[in-house]
Amino acid sequence: MRGATGAIDHVCIEDRSLRVTTIGGEPARGICGTGLIDAVACMLEAGLVLETGRMLTADQATGASDELRRRLVSFDDAPAFVLAAAEESALEGPVLLTQRDIRQLQLAKGAIATGVRIALKERGADADAVEEILLAGAFGSYVDPARAADIGLFPRELVGKARAIGNAAGAGAYLALVSADHAAQADEIGDAVEYLELAGRLDFDMVFADEMLFPEPK
Repeated sequence: MRGATGAIDHVCIEDRSLRVTTIGGEPARGICGTGLIDAVACMLEAGLVLETGRMLTADQATGASDELRRRLVSFDDAPAFVLAAAEESALEGPVLLTQRDIRQLQLAKGAIATGVRIALKERGADADAVEEILLAGAFGSYVDPARAADIGLFPRELVGKARAIGNAAGAGAYLALVSADHAAQADEIGDAVEYLELAGRLDFDMVFADEMLFPEPK
């Protein structure tokens, strides 16, 4: 769900037990993007999800705590993970993170990571050469850069270079409308931007398949 009241926005594991927070502190109604990244990062760290994205069953996750293993259930004949039990949610049942949710996340993070990797390759640079990563929009403003790197959204070397800037598109459009100097600056930036088409590249499929995998837990 979107980042509204009742959305699980952050997830962590403390003392081998799951801790979740919701927007507004209300009973959980679902999970938004930042919570999804946190949850999968935690599950990778706890050994509940493999690098391939496959979620383990309670019987398979032998290295996890009993509390975490009890959260591994079955939903539609596939593994699922209980983020909020029925009595903790605003729904008629629990809030679950399903295997399908993880596959959808892999597709999204794989596409973004592929763009980063190919852009660096095109510039003949590595992650150390990047000076700054700007995280825009509501999602970018609240995502934990370290957790984003834990799932492979971008290289871990860039964590300390990431900065949230809020609604950059809206702010930029406003400044360009009210200020001739900012409008001229926007034109200069537009002229300097290089557009990189990814879909037609011969190396796209190979890089995308590689970036679909989650990195090894740190």
